[in-house]
Amino acid sequence: LKANKTTLTEGEQLVLECELDTVPSSVELLINGEVVPANRVTAEIKDKKIKFTLDNIKLDESGNFTVKVNDEVE
Repeated sequence: LKANKTTLTEGEQLVLECELDTVPSSVELLINGEVVPANRVTAEIKDKKIKFTLDNIKLDESGNFTVKVNDEVE
C-alpha cells in the first residue's frame, strides 16, 4: 500500500493506493488485522488499481494497514 502521507493529524484524510496482479471481485481494508467498517472507508477499484479513502481519520485508526482481496473462482 502506498499512502498519501505517513503521518497524519486526527481529522485529516488518508488515501491509500495499491495495484494488484488481477482485477479483484471485492476488497477489504484492515487496520491491525481488523476490518475497517464500510461506513469509514471508500474503495475505488479501477482495473487492477485500488484507492482507499478514509475521511476524518481517528487516533485509534493508526497502525498497520492491509488489503484483503476476495476473489471468487468460477
